[in-house]
Amino acid sequence: MTRKKKTVLLSFMLLGLFIRSANGQVFPGDANNNGEVDHYDILYIGYAYGTVGPARVNASAAFAEQPVAAPWQESFPAGPNYSFADANGSGLIEWGDLSTVFTHYGNQHGVVEPPVLPAGVPGLDPQLEIGPAPIGAFYTAGSRIELPLVLGSLQMPVSSFHGIAFSATYDAALIQDAYFEITAPWLGPQGVFHFQSQEQAGSGALDVAITHYGGAPGSSGFGVIGKLNFIVEDVLVDLLEGYDSIDINLSLDGVMMVDSNFNLAPVVMDSITVRIYNPDQTVSILPAPEREELVVFPNPSTGQVWVRSAEPIQRVRLYNILGQPLGQWQDLGLDLWPLPVYELGISTGAYILEVETSGRLWKEKLIFNHCKR
Repeated sequence: MTRKKKTVLLSFMLLGLFIRSANGQVFPGDANNNGEVDHYDILYIGYAYGTVGPARVNASAAFAEQPVAAPWQESFPAGPNYSFADANGSGLIEWGDLSTVFTHYGNQHGVVEPPVLPAGVPGLDPQLEIGPAPIGAFYTAGSRIELPLVLGSLQMPVSSFHGIAFSATYDAALIQDAYFEITAPWLGPQGVFHFQSQEQAGSGALDVAITHYGGAPGSSGFGVIGKLNFIVEDVLVDLLEGYDSIDINLSLDGVMMVDSNFNLAPVVMDSITVRIYNPDQTVSILPAPEREELVVFPNPSTGQVWVRSAEPIQRVRLYNILGQPLGQWQDLGLDLWPLPVYELGISTGAYILEVETSGRLWKEKLIFNHCKR
């Protein structure tokens, strides 16, 4: 082979290597390509929502390395390419890509690179604040601690908000469960998607993400974005032996907030201390609220709906107000499950949600207002 032919052949080989490197290898759900599927990926998919690009060849949503046929025209400001947000490889970033994060949550590949997040400065940046417990609140074994979550303030509002992701951390020895309920009308009528990780026993953390869709204009202002709920352990005898109470710390960590240009915005984090009383050492105890066995939230809703059950969910059915079936899902085995609202094309109106657990059947009226199609 002549030197010229060798040079040409080598050039083509290097070009092919460059193209493969540039296009990358997608692991479905890892939208920011940092090696792990987590709540931060929701912000990337939410921002790119509705974007169209080249579909992957022989694509699937399985968590396995899948080559990108061609890079998309768009990329996130600090990377990667939008092709990484197309979890199922369909060529359209949509609901199925968001749900893939829930399916593969916590999966890892290669070396995990945690996101580098700007630290908020008190007095200069808005705060994500855990509101105080109600006056006179009394918590003991089995109690539900409900705390408002406030973003920004009159003096320090958020500007051009598009999405936020954070972790609520707690002592897993004292808290048996945790979940988040979104209530954020001030974020605008265009609707938001919210995600939360399914609580893993002993994890001590609840991961949450809230995002607008695609090119939706950013929201500016401040106010309550939801409620954090913590369920105290039913049995505190060993943990509180010899003590009449114990203080637990509830904190917010790893806050990532992005604006309408997907630029990172610094946020001041917060923590709060709550006192738990020993029922065996306390005189004249107020009755502890019972744990809700089934919660459908938010209801009414403008978009995403979650079903939470004290027992594993076996089957879910959705009917319109006339009793006509719209969808059925079974063998779920989860205690937290997202209703696939967007796959069903739900519109504004009333619906009946039927949830079956082991030995019990629940029916809930579900209201959708200005539902995003």
